[in-house]
Amino acid sequence: MSALGTARVPNDTGRSAGDSTRPRSKLLVGCSFLGAFILALYVVTFVGSFFTGSDRTFKSISGQEGDDVFSDALIVKGPSNAVRVEDSPKLTPLADRDFLFFLWFKLRQPLEKEERVNIMGKYDPDTKERVGYGLSLVGGLDGVRPQVYWQGESGAGSWHTFAAAPLKPQQWYLLTVSFRERKFLGVHIASLGNENKPLVLGGFSVEGTGIPKNNADLVVGAFGTSYFQGRIGPFGIIQSNAFSDNVSAFARQLADEPLALPDTVGADEVALWASPRKDRGPAALPILNARTSREVQGKKGAR
Repeated sequence: MSALGTARVPNDTGRSAGDSTRPRSKLLVGCSFLGAFILALYVVTFVGSFFTGSDRTFKSISGQEGDDVFSDALIVKGPSNAVRVEDSPKLTPLADRDFLFFLWFKLRQPLEKEERVNIMGKYDPDTKERVGYGLSLVGGLDGVRPQVYWQGESGAGSWHTFAAAPLKPQQWYLLTVSFRERKFLGVHIASLGNENKPLVLGGFSVEGTGIPKNNADLVVGAFGTSYFQGRIGPFGIIQSNAFSDNVSAFARQLADEPLALPDTVGADEVALWASPRKDRGPAALPILNARTSREVQGKKGAR
């Protein structure tokens, strides 16, 4: 929003020295009050829409339409509802490439203030070192804040809390976690069918933490004790040589066409591309425990 400057009023050379200037003064005062009122109304409307999630620059198509798009989505209602990808070197960031994890999800209900749910993890929570990476969502008055866990082999690392986004329940969102140039950790988020640029939720320098290499499986959905509830759509991992300036472009293209990877991603860069019940990428990694929406609906219909 551009700043409102002070307008210069030219001298009135069309009046004689004896003409009255009171009508013009009243007009200027009235215009000033009107301008101030319009400006205040715009500010209130803009700020209010941002924090309530109704900002038209971050809107999504209806949740039902999204459910139709992601017909194979995993419904997460309990601790057993999770997709488990067997450990593979392809799930670990490479020293000479940028790393990007992406995930489509839909919250079942709003998160309470300070409520924290785990949605993804590739580390063993029972070990002392807990080397690996993970993703959680935290509720707040200003929206939902992603938290990324990043713990390297060096023993350094922690949870990193990013900026809040105005996420609504029953709406589909794309979230990306990127690790670039071996030191920059960032998060982007976009809504399904969003024609505008994804939101950048900030970044952290994790230089010196090392690579989060372990032999744990990648778990998406219900992970840990405080687990996410909702739906999980396609997710994957891209290992690229040139993601430093293209994360936003990748997220925007995937938001427009969620069932196809952008053309800029080569086959050799696709480490994982889960539907979520099957890895459609060239590696075809084994995926376990993938109960889908279609399977659940079929069981309900059989009862």
